[in-house]
Amino acid sequence: MKIPEWPHPSRLEKTSPAGFESLLSCPLKGFLDTVPSLPAHRVTHPKALIGIVCHDMLRRASVGAYDHIDPSEIKQVLREQFHQKCQHLLLSSVNASQSQRYGSPENWPGYNIRYYRLQASALQTFERRSTNTNRSDMSNVDILAERELKSSNGRLVGRPDRMIYREHGDAIIEDYKTGEIYDGNELRAHIRRQMLLYTFLCVESFDVHNVTFRVIPMNGVVYEENVDLAEAVRFGDSVFDTLDSINTSLLEISRGEKLFNELAQPSAESCAFCPYRNRCDTYWSSMTTSNGSFLDVEGRIDSVSSSSHYTEIRLTSTSSGQSFVISAPITFYDSHLEPSQRIRCIQLRKVGESSTDIFTEVYEDTTIWWSL
Repeated sequence: MKIPEWPHPSRLEKTSPAGFESLLSCPLKGFLDTVPSLPAHRVTHPKALIGIVCHDMLRRASVGAYDHIDPSEIKQVLREQFHQKCQHLLLSSVNASQSQRYGSPENWPGYNIRYYRLQASALQTFERRSTNTNRSDMSNVDILAERELKSSNGRLVGRPDRMIYREHGDAIIEDYKTGEIYDGNELRAHIRRQMLLYTFLCVESFDVHNVTFRVIPMNGVVYEENVDLAEAVRFGDSVFDTLDSINTSLLEISRGEKLFNELAQPSAESCAFCPYRNRCDTYWSSMTTSNGSFLDVEGRIDSVSSSSHYTEIRLTSTSSGQSFVISAPITFYDSHLEPSQRIRCIQLRKVGESSTDIFTEVYEDTTIWWSL
């Protein structure tokens, strides 16, 4: 595929807690996330699909979607829905070859252990809701599930998984997580930033005097904090300063005074699975290309030769000068590829090396991007 052109540097009018986190880690990625038409290299791994399903089912349990089910049948219902939702995501996902190669969702790595963790957490939520159903202190309480909250200026929007609001100004915000939430004994920094922003949105949307934030992991200890509202407001206001700064850069890009690549903040963590690394010159010039047994390689083609079944592409890396030999099925070959062509190969599988060459082959999620 041809390396895509940069999109128009449109002004960012608003963001969300998750979007702001992306802008913080890399302003370029954060901006490109707002451009849905931009061609990207997305790897849909079964673990990611399972995470989406677990989060959705935990959220549904928290808002009473399973309250009507007989307790003796709840485990069977959870198991059936878990499988159905995984199957639906598999069939509807774009570029889900990593998931498809495992076949049925039951064969996905981590399928059973993630399900049993989900089941334990969902059952706890189910039992807690059953206990609270007839409590008198639940009067004058609004329970809001994924309701959109907006800042007063409309530049920050978000949907907490669940919010409990009492008339006298107390609020509880719950956020469900399927991954690890702690670094040592501390809440992970990016989750705490989200906590502050959801609290800020709560303060902007309701007459609250006290906000408790709960981070509920699928496996592990629930984190709970009585949030400092002044801290949340200060941090919320900083979002608008960040948006203004990035919008200034976007304006400079539109005037030709700055390049898109200058927005990039490469790091091993943020770049490893970034869907836009195909276009990011900063990534290719500054980051290591190895990710376990997979390689990202940029280089110029030295030669292309084909047999009845395979195409062999030889190229020299522009960053290291190493020689790479890429073996690809003939059906993978792109007629645009020719000697001296500059290409970027994402997710090549390393299969060996000699004193002069590194041998690779294309994989289900390998993509070769070319430019003129």
